[in-house]
Amino acid sequence: MQRTKTAKRTAGSALAHATIMVLALAAILTAIFRITTAEYVRSRQWRDETRSFYIAEAGMNEALGTLIVEGKAALLALSYPRTMGSGTYSVDVVLGEDDPILLDWRIRLSAFGAEGRARSGIQVVAWAIPNGEYTFAAFGEDGVLLNSNAYIDSYDSNDGPYPGLEPSGYFGNVGSNEDIELDANAQIYGDTVPGPDGVLIDSDPNTYVFGATSSADEDVVLDPVIVPVVPPTGFMVVAGTQTLGPGSVHKTAISVKAGGLLKLVGPAVVVIDDLELLSNSNLVVDATAGPVEIYGTGDFELKSNSSVTTLADQAKDISVFLTADTDASPAKVVSLNSNSQFTGTIYAPEADLTLKSNFNLFGAVVGESVTLASNSALHFDEDLMYLDGIEPEYAQLSWRVLSEQEE
Repeated sequence: MQRTKTAKRTAGSALAHATIMVLALAAILTAIFRITTAEYVRSRQWRDETRSFYIAEAGMNEALGTLIVEGKAALLALSYPRTMGSGTYSVDVVLGEDDPILLDWRIRLSAFGAEGRARSGIQVVAWAIPNGEYTFAAFGEDGVLLNSNAYIDSYDSNDGPYPGLEPSGYFGNVGSNEDIELDANAQIYGDTVPGPDGVLIDSDPNTYVFGATSSADEDVVLDPVIVPVVPPTGFMVVAGTQTLGPGSVHKTAISVKAGGLLKLVGPAVVVIDDLELLSNSNLVVDATAGPVEIYGTGDFELKSNSSVTTLADQAKDISVFLTADTDASPAKVVSLNSNSQFTGTIYAPEADLTLKSNFNLFGAVVGESVTLASNSALHFDEDLMYLDGIEPEYAQLSWRVLSEQEE
C-alpha cells in the first residue's frame, strides 16, 4: 500500500515537470515565432522601403533625363503613374513661372515611388542654362567699380516692368577679367566674378554681395561690334522735333540742340557716326512697334541735363552698340551724362563707360571698363539670359530626399 502512494506521487511529479517543460517549450517557440515574424515584417518593410526609394530614383532619372535630352515639352508630355516591377512611381512637375518662390527658368521635379506599403520621395530642382548674349548685369573687361551707394539687382521683364521693390531679383551678376571693386554701401544682389587673376575688393564699410564671389577660371573674350552696312545720308541738326525710322538709317553726324527732340522709331537700325545730345535736348527711342538697334561708330555724347526716354517693354527691344576706342589717340568720346531711365542694353567692348547717378539702367552694360557712379542703379533684365525661340538646355541644380511629411 505504501509503494502505491509513492508511485502515484512520482508519476504526478513527472507529469507536472513534463507539463512545465511543454509550457516552457511552447513559450519559447511562441517567442521565437514572434521574433521571427517581427524580423520578417521588418525585413519586408526595409525591402519595400529600399525598393520604393529605388523606384522613385528611377522615376526621377527618367523625368530629369527626358528634360535634359528632349526638353521641357517632352517632360510635360510624360503621363503618370507608371509601373516598375511590382511598384509604381509618379513625378510632379512645377514650372518656375507658375511658382513665385521657385523663380522663372527653373523646374521642380518631385518623384514618388511606392512598393507594398512603403513610399519614398525625391526632389530635384533643374534650371535652364543661359544661352543668351548677356549673363552679367555689368561686365568690364578691365574692371568694374561701384561707387558709394551704387546698387545692382535684377527683374524679369516677362513678368512686367520693374516692380520697384529692392531687391527684386538675385541675378544682378557682375563680371570682369580683372578686379571688381565696391565702395562704401555698394550692393550687388547676384554673383561677383572677377577675372582669373582678379579679386573682389569690398573692404569698405557696409558693402554687400548676395551671391558667390569666386574668380573665373578663364577670361571672357568680348566680340567686336559688327556695324551693318547702311548707305550714309549726311548729317542732321535737330532744333525742333525730328523722327528717324522705321527702317535703316545712317547719319554721319547728329547734333540735337537745346530744346530739340530726336525720335527714333522701331523697328529700325540706326547708324550714327557721331552723336551729340546737348544740354536741355531730348532723345526718345520708341520700340513699341519693333526693336531699335543703335550703332555709334565715333563720339557718342549724352551731355549733362540732356534727357533720354526709352519706350520699351523689355531690354531686348533697344540695343546700343558702340565701336569707340576710348584708349585710342585721339580718343573717342563716350559720355552717358544724360538724365535717363534707360531700358535696353549698352555694348561697348573698347570703351570705358561710366553710368552717372542720374542714369538708371534697366538691362545690361558691357564695356572695356564699367563704373557706376554714386547712388546709381542697374536692374538686370533676366530675359536677356535666354534667346527667344530657342529652348535652353537644362541641368540639375539641387537634389534631396523628401521627408515622410512631404511624401
